[in-house]
Amino acid sequence: PPPQYETRSLTETVGKGVVPGRADDEYAITFGEGSLGLDVSEVRFPLYAPPEQQSTRIMVRSLKKESQAEALGKERRLRSGVLIVSVDGQNVEGIPGKKAIKALQDAKIKADAEGRGCTIVFRDPLLFKEKLLNSKEGSIVSTQVGASSSEQLIINTTFSPLTCGAVRTQLGDLLEVKYTGYLADTMEVFDGSSINAQGGFFGDLSIFFVLTQGQRQAPRAWEIGLLGMCIGERRRLTVPPSLAYGVAGVPKGKIIPKLPVPPNATLIYDVQLVGINGINVATDDETSLGTRVPYDYRDCKTYSDGTSVCGENVKDRRI
Repeated sequence: PPPQYETRSLTETVGKGVVPGRADDEYAITFGEGSLGLDVSEVRFPLYAPPEQQSTRIMVRSLKKESQAEALGKERRLRSGVLIVSVDGQNVEGIPGKKAIKALQDAKIKADAEGRGCTIVFRDPLLFKEKLLNSKEGSIVSTQVGASSSEQLIINTTFSPLTCGAVRTQLGDLLEVKYTGYLADTMEVFDGSSINAQGGFFGDLSIFFVLTQGQRQAPRAWEIGLLGMCIGERRRLTVPPSLAYGVAGVPKGKIIPKLPVPPNATLIYDVQLVGINGINVATDDETSLGTRVPYDYRDCKTYSDGTSVCGENVKDRRI
């Protein structure tokens, strides 16, 4: 018979509970003595950036049959494509691949020698997608921004319409939104769809942009934080400096004549989705936008009760 391993984790189950001090898309598994059963490799982000501008991550490539990883990871849906964040409290993100893998090996050897478990924290992008798709009014979802960083992008669903419909936002959509941007420290308005060039409010206007990653048609945080929204939904995005204007900030008068954005400022955006590709009313017609290839949520399925489940084995997937 295959060996039996004790399941010990800092999370109750996938999608429930969090690792203390960690983002919602992370979970931990404590491994016992012996081989982990993980095949890992180095990946670099962004894919097409020059090497000096890339950051490294360690990604799970496969799980070995009848291993600890397969046994302990089943409940957590541990799979290929999941990133390794830390091992026994030591961060392994953003450091060269060989050093990160050696740190992982050394930590496991040390834990075995001391007769204790070795705890590895994983980050699963599908878990983040799943939580966004299942967000209800009042729910909060967060994800860590950047390696070796305590900064988090926090997405709070402040209003959910009674009927969400079958169509949600995805990459490539033309979105119509209303928004207001605040400096988090003072809650002063620094930007908004209803603000004119003189900094005055002149009506309840909206803007249009294509939701794409890396094209800078909208603030970078929107490329992540507005995915999976339905028409009429409102979200509050708390944006760390690394996804906002960073150490440079914005000089006085660049956005609103009287209000600069200070260096290392955390920003807050209140965003309401008005329309998707010209549709401004929620609809249950999945074909209303033609044949859509759900790129962002191709690994997810939404059921008739409104819940969504994400995973590489989900069949008949739709938004």
